[in-house]
Amino acid sequence: IQMNSDITGLLENPLISESDKLKTINKIFEGSISGVTLNLFRLMAEKKRLAILPEVVKEFQNKLLDYRDIITGELISAVELRETHVKQICNRIEKATGKSVILEKQLDPDIIGGFIVKVGDVIFDNSIRFQLNKLRERLVAQ
Repeated sequence: IQMNSDITGLLENPLISESDKLKTINKIFEGSISGVTLNLFRLMAEKKRLAILPEVVKEFQNKLLDYRDIITGELISAVELRETHVKQICNRIEKATGKSVILEKQLDPDIIGGFIVKVGDVIFDNSIRFQLNKLRERLVAQ
C-alpha cells in the first residue's frame, strides 16, 4: 500500500474540513476497504487526526512485514542487474537473516560497478568505488 501524493496533500491540507476529507476518502476507497478500516478513518476524522494517516499506513505496513517475517532493503547498482543475480543476492540475505527479503532496486552510475545492499542498519558495499577508495587508503597509509 502506498499513499498517493494527492491523497497525502488532501489529508495534510488544514483548509479542508475533516468531514470533507472523510467524504473524499469514502468515495476513493468505497467497496475496496473493509468496514473496520472505514471506521478507523471515521474515528481519525472525528479526532482531527486524518493528517497522520500516511504515517499510520506506513507503520501498519512495517508491522505486517514484521509479522510475516519479511525484511525490506535497497539494492543499488551501476547498471541493471540480471534477475538471476538479484535472486542470488536475495537468497544470501534470506539465509543470513532467516527472513524473506524484498529489495527495492536503484541505479547509481557513481558506484562505477558492483552493488551496494542496505538492509536495516547493515550495509554491504561491494561497489568498485568502495574498493578503489580502500585501495587508495592503503596506498596513502604506506
